[in-house]
Amino acid sequence: MLVEQKHENRYSGSPESLRRRWRNRMSNLLPVVDKVMNTFEPQSVCDIGCGSGNFSEEFYKRGLTVSGVDVNPKMIEAIQKYVPEMNARISPAEKLPFDDKTFDLAFMSFVLHEVDDQTQTLLEARRVASKGIAILDFPYDRVLLGPPKRVRIHPEKLRALCLHLGLALPEIVEYQKAVLYLIPTG
Repeated sequence: MLVEQKHENRYSGSPESLRRRWRNRMSNLLPVVDKVMNTFEPQSVCDIGCGSGNFSEEFYKRGLTVSGVDVNPKMIEAIQKYVPEMNARISPAEKLPFDDKTFDLAFMSFVLHEVDDQTQTLLEARRVASKGIAILDFPYDRVLLGPPKRVRIHPEKLRALCLHLGLALPEIVEYQKAVLYLIPTG
């Protein structure tokens, strides 16, 4: 049965707007990539909801094999400018077009709050990642910028979802304007 994807909470801005310097500072691009690299020591990554590729590009610069998906064709087109070697595909996070355990790491940056089905998205991330899942998102309790609080990830809800799915509890790393959840899968 084919399930219609609604993507009601999807980011609607341009690919270029995702590449602004202030966004990289806000998302703690380099510290997040450092933490993810030190935690999981990946050789390959699937960037789920890759957008215009800020994180994909940084992972690639560090020698990782990078693949990714996004539901927005404009994002996939834009990412090819920044990471032409990347295997980037149009696909929802809930149905990844990759085989089981294809990657060491499944990475999501500011996307879990946008998907139609968070449970299915986490199941798919676990399916394709042999070492871990890293989720970067807006803090739940500090609404400085980003989506409304009603769609943000509540840490306790994510913990409960991980327990329900048989995943390890996430390590939580808080930054000023972002939160990183690190979930081992291996």
